Amino acid sequence: MSKFKFDATQRVISLIVLTLSLWIMNQLVDWPWLIYLVLASGLATMITLIATLIYELLIHKH
Repeated sequence: MSKFKFDATQRVISLIVLTLSLWIMNQLVDWPWLIYLVLASGLATMITLIATLIYELLIHKH
């Protein structure tokens, strides 16, 4: 397993946990600005996941 794959997998999992934690917090408290943090975290998770998948596809193509 390459070092990048481990780091990228760890990063994606951390962002997923962060997004879920923020979403749960948003459900429990009534802070209107918290939804923006949830959305930003979700967007960062998706971008990182897509970038990781593209990188892995390019690595295995060669």
